[in-house]
This record gives sequence, structure tokens and C-alpha cells, in this order.
Amino acid sequence: MHSEARPVPAPVRLAQSSICACFEAALRAEFEVRMIGGADEPRYLPAQAGQAGCQAREAVIHCRADFAPSALHEAAHWLLASPAQRALEDYGLTYVPPPREPAAQARFYAAELAVQALEAWLSKRAGIAFRASGDDPDTSLATLASFDATVQQIAAWYDTPLGGLFVPATARRFAQRLSARLSLDSL
Repeated sequence: MHSEARPVPAPVRLAQSSICACFEAALRAEFEVRMIGGADEPRYLPAQAGQAGCQAREAVIHCRADFAPSALHEAAHWLLASPAQRALEDYGLTYVPPPREPAAQARFYAAELAVQALEAWLSKRAGIAFRASGDDPDTSLATLASFDATVQQIAAWYDTPLGGLFVPATARRFAQRLSARLSLDSL
């Protein structure tokens, strides 16, 4: 008896458009926020009149062009931002482009730890492999590996009963939409 090798199906992962749709289905009506892909650079704009494709009172999260991890990263920023931060362009954060001095890179890691941990947790629900970002090509591999390990530990902790208490309710709602969509796409 001879059996033929069967092709291994590719893992199912959500596309950026599906992630944006899940975000909007979970949060748009209550929080008046849109998530739109296709931008050259990510950007958050608080509610203001005249934004293309939006009602006057809607805030807009722009994520990079057809890049699913960008949608999850920008969603994590919004999900962790306070209402006061959501009233400011880019949540009031100042981006320091690379290359960065060591002190500036340490501040980047401190600011990004919670964001990337939530992004990693959401990535699992979207079927997307997560890779931590140091956002600086001069970052040593050892430093990036250490940062990634810490991010992954926090993301795993979010799946515990105690850690789950620290996941914002809005993130849980979004995650439920991602998981449901991933299940549908897997059929």
C-alpha cells in the first residue's frame, strides 16, 4: 500500500483588512474610532472634522500599508492609551528615530514593553507570529533577545487568571473578534 504525501496546509492568519474590520466591529460604535490600513507610516489622529472616510467625531488609527503586525501594534497603542492620550495626535508620544543613543533606546524599550506585550497577546489570537521590535538596526541581538523574552513572558502571563485581569476590557473584546474571525477563516 502506497500513500502519497499530503500537502501541509498553510497556517491561517488574519490579513490586515480583517484585523481592521475586527477592531472596528468591536470598538468603532462605542469609541468613535476607525482603523485604516495603507499608510506609509503609522499615525493616530484624534477626532476632528474632515478626515477622509470618517465621520466628524471619529478618531483614526492609520497603520502601515497591508502589514498585519502594524495593525496589531497600532491597536495595542490605542488599547493602552488613556482617554486623555487618545485626545492627542499620536497619543502625545514623541518618536525619536534611529539611530538612538543608549539612553534613548532604553526609553524606547520602557515605552514599548506594555505595547509589544499586548501586541504579542493579540497576535496569537490573529494567528500571526510575533517578533519584538527594537526599532533600531544598531540594537544588539542580545539586547533585542532579552527584550523579546520579557515581552513574551508578559504576553504569556496575560493568559493566566491573574494576568488576564490586566488586559484591558477593550483588548479582550477585540481579541474575541480576532479569534472568532480566525476560526471562520480556518473553515
